[in-house]
Amino acid sequence: MKMTHFRRLRQAFIACCFVTSAAINSADAQITTTVTPAAGGTVTVTSDSSTFIQPTGANAVDIQAGATGVTIDNNAGGVIAGDPNGIRVDAADATINNSGAVSGTTNGVYFDNAQGSGTLDNTATGTISSDSRAVNIGQASTINNAGQITGTGNQRNGTVYADSASNNFSITNTGTVDAGAGLEGAAFSAELSSGGTDFTIDNSGSLLGRGSASAGVATAGDGIRLERTRVGGALDGTTSGLFTGTITNSGTVSSESSNGTTGGFRAVNGTSFQGTLENSGTISGVQNGVYFGNATPAGGGDHTGGVVNNSASGT
Repeated sequence: MKMTHFRRLRQAFIACCFVTSAAINSADAQITTTVTPAAGGTVTVTSDSSTFIQPTGANAVDIQAGATGVTIDNNAGGVIAGDPNGIRVDAADATINNSGAVSGTTNGVYFDNAQGSGTLDNTATGTISSDSRAVNIGQASTINNAGQITGTGNQRNGTVYADSASNNFSITNTGTVDAGAGLEGAAFSAELSSGGTDFTIDNSGSLLGRGSASAGVATAGDGIRLERTRVGGALDGTTSGLFTGTITNSGTVSSESSNGTTGGFRAVNGTSFQGTLENSGTISGVQNGVYFGNATPAGGGDHTGGVVNNSASGT
């Protein structure tokens, strides 16, 4: 390689991304292969809008099992885009700071259900989007959103979603989580375990469920949906779920769906709500504002000990 070409590549690399302990290829400040940082590594995408991490047919950033303590800094103007995932986390204690754009065809940010955990801070200039699910929450993760988390296609199970393996996570939303105008999907959905799932949501922004898909399908347009394990994609009568956490709303939670039991807030049939819902904002739905489900053959529908407080300013 000629020395001048080497210097140009090195300068382009520094302009785009600083990566500790990760093997990447860089050219003209555009990285087109997956970045796989090692434990304790840092990936930084600068504010130059001509810089990006954008491979074809692969995750853009892949934090693999064992690579604990990785930090991703995507600054305003930076782009991290992958297929299927923008950022995939299969390790503990990851930190993702996003002020730019993160997207994926399947997931924008994916914390593995069983072993991915960490903190996601999406700032006021940050956007996280996906054709299928914008954010998948893993174990004991913290999600802080002051920007935009949005669907660019119908959102499977929820624009932000946690399955029954996830527990003890928290979401603070001062921005907007939107399944996408003209699309279908819940703003937030969690699959509850039968033994109980505990998490917190503190919303002072907007959680917007979209479309009017059937209440039983994964793309139903609830604002917040507490559901249970699906069998073949369906909410049949063989599973149940229990919620024991706290949801606090001083912002807007809404559903535009006019179908079945969908609502601004919904605990689906077969789930038990034994947590707390505090509302000083607005929870609304075309079909239901708040819906607590009935029992199914597998159980659920036991809301003993559940608390709903609607303050004087709440609607």
